[in-house]
Amino acid sequence: MQNIGIIENNGVRILRPWEFAAVREEAARGDKERALQLDALTFTGMRYIEMERFHAHPEWFNGGYLIHLPKEAIKKVKIKQRSRYVRLNELGRKAVIKFLAGGQLPGRKGWDGLMRAWGRRAGIGEEAMCSKTTRKTWESWLVYFDRKGKNWPFIMSSQGHTSETSLGHYATFPFVGKDQVEMAPYVRGWPEDSMR
Repeated sequence: MQNIGIIENNGVRILRPWEFAAVREEAARGDKERALQLDALTFTGMRYIEMERFHAHPEWFNGGYLIHLPKEAIKKVKIKQRSRYVRLNELGRKAVIKFLAGGQLPGRKGWDGLMRAWGRRAGIGEEAMCSKTTRKTWESWLVYFDRKGKNWPFIMSSQGHTSETSLGHYATFPFVGKDQVEMAPYVRGWPEDSMR
């Protein structure tokens, strides 16, 4: 039987804010550059392969609050958008700047191993921890935090999802009021910062 405190979607762990903080602390304890990569993966909501390609193409970042992912960045088979703009808040912008100044991500399997190790050392366990955790965590936080749905079109377009995917997969997680309070420092300014 699944632990009721763990949020999982299709074999991918979705982190509560306190879980993310614990995982990030473990990442930073082991390797500060990996912690910065964890930030960039989380606060952009980009797919792992997109982040790998983005690192090789820093010109996709406007230096402010938008990353333009052209079709060669996405290359997903069941693609909903041929290209898209990823919106950032100030936290995401700073994470992207540090990410681009640092080294390349490890291979995906290596990152999956790091995520499991950080989860284990953080005391939340390694179950369903993988490279998709950051993207799904970010989108679920944005959807949950914006309960009135004012920003849902921006969330969907930034993530490259349809409303069916975004709301059907990310609006149903059992977050609680405490989670929303703890999400606030992470999501503050999103998407308003990207509209400056």
